[in-house]
This record gives sequence, C-alpha cells and structure tokens, in this order.
Amino acid sequence: MSTCNSCIHSTIDLQGEQASGGMVCRRYPPIAVPVTVPTATGVTVQIHSVFPPVKDGSRCGEFEAMRNPTVRDDH
Repeated sequence: MSTCNSCIHSTIDLQGEQASGGMVCRRYPPIAVPVTVPTATGVTVQIHSVFPPVKDGSRCGEFEAMRNPTVRDDH
C-alpha cells in the first residue's frame, strides 16, 4: 500500500527537537518554526527546525517504496 507507513522517506523520530516517537517525513529538509520562550525579562523567540509529522495511513505524491520493507507495528 502506498502510505507513509511503507514509504522510504518516513521514519520514527526518537531524538532531536521533535523526539516524540511520532512518525515524520524526511523527503525534504526540515522547516523553521518560531517558538516563543518565556525569559526573566519577558519573551524571546527561538527558531526550531522540524520535519513534518505524518500518520501511518497518510498519502502524498512523493511516495517511494522501501527497498527492504519491514513490518512496522508502532501503534
């Protein structure tokens, strides 16, 4: 099936800024996201880079099958 679950570009993110254990798409470089952070004198903005989150059943026009598919059971 041509969904993110079996796409070469998707991966489970277990480290870095997202570190949620959720699936992300790495087809393109990460995008910059401004995040407001409280400081002692008010608020500052930090820029984080993140890959877009995807779900197992998501589909897009960039699908490419895994070369050595394995069964994923990350539910």
